[in-house]
Amino acid sequence: MAETRILDHIVHLSTPGELEKGISHFESLGFIVLRGGHHASGLTSNALVIFQDGIYLELIAYDHPIEHYPPDSDDRKKRESGPWAHLPPGWIDWSHLGLDVRIGEIINERSGDNPNVPDAVRYIVPAVAGGRERIDGKVLEWVVTFPDPKHPRGNVPFFCQDITPREWRVPQEPKSNIEHPRTARGIAKLHLLVPQEKFPIVKQQLTQVFDFEPTASPSHAEWPLLTHSQDQHLTAHLHLSYPTNEEQEAHVKSGGSGVWEVSFWVEKDHAEDPAVVPGFGRISWEALP
Repeated sequence: MAETRILDHIVHLSTPGELEKGISHFESLGFIVLRGGHHASGLTSNALVIFQDGIYLELIAYDHPIEHYPPDSDDRKKRESGPWAHLPPGWIDWSHLGLDVRIGEIINERSGDNPNVPDAVRYIVPAVAGGRERIDGKVLEWVVTFPDPKHPRGNVPFFCQDITPREWRVPQEPKSNIEHPRTARGIAKLHLLVPQEKFPIVKQQLTQVFDFEPTASPSHAEWPLLTHSQDQHLTAHLHLSYPTNEEQEAHVKSGGSGVWEVSFWVEKDHAEDPAVVPGFGRISWEALP
């Protein structure tokens, strides 16, 4: 069976044309940010924050707002139909590593045609080619498998499978690429929020994606995720819950993604209060054991 629990990266969106503001924000929080380059779509650019556990943050922005493109032009249609085209800035999505080009079919087959699973997750097949030219001119290639658009963005992961070597896309060398002033070593927790009535459905869908039962209660569910590190301290978990306060309720009603907060492993003396900046998403810190 294909492994589907390997967390690859988490996507953060900046306002169109303002990727540098996103970069400055994460630098101010004590992260090393690497300029990425332009995507093959011609619509977006990115930068990366890479960690010791091999997971990274993709800081992305559309190069231009929708209105920049002439009405009815192909570029306008492509810009309007992008998976993140209408989401507000902040955390917007997350990706797992694809190890089989048929990953969408494999996940779809896990529920089969069982009529008792009417809300089963569905992925679009076949996978779609993607790529990016790095600022040093190196051309990266991959394929991506997205969930069906009926699933709100960020509730279940998309999958990214490398054609070119993954270390080209996620350069952990030199070591200075992953030595963050804040001492962040990796992802401790990815917290998703969904409406209370959707909680059992999304829980079922994530169980189908991972092929792994969560630790659960009536109000939350948690799955251990896999990283790219052998360090037993650099564990990652996915936490799913529904809103329990006004701030969380507002997030769910905002039209954004299901991603509520990202927590990072840091040295104990850097485990401070959460960083909450409107338009940039919530960040929290977990002290390394």
